[in-house]
Amino acid sequence: MKRIILLSILLMALSLVFAQPATTPQPGFEGVQVYSEQQEIEIQIKAMIPDITVVQLKTDTYTKPGLYDYTIHLGIIQDESRQQLINWQNEINNWLEESK
Repeated sequence: MKRIILLSILLMALSLVFAQPATTPQPGFEGVQVYSEQQEIEIQIKAMIPDITVVQLKTDTYTKPGLYDYTIHLGIIQDESRQQLINWQNEINNWLEESK
């Protein structure tokens, strides 16, 4: 038991000795100084909160549909949708043929 304690103390002492920084600079780094500037970061939460006069209500951003002055009939929408579905189906069929 005494040997284990003595060995553990010896290992800790050796690790402290080897962990000391080198007093001589490494080759190729002569004359280089260590520079580290400490920066102080200050975050102000109150500055991040938007001003209540800047924030708009959602109802203020909504534009009424009558202002655009255009009309689209249901038949035109259905025809365009059918044409788009046919185009998609043709593309899918082409992809399947090319993958074979």
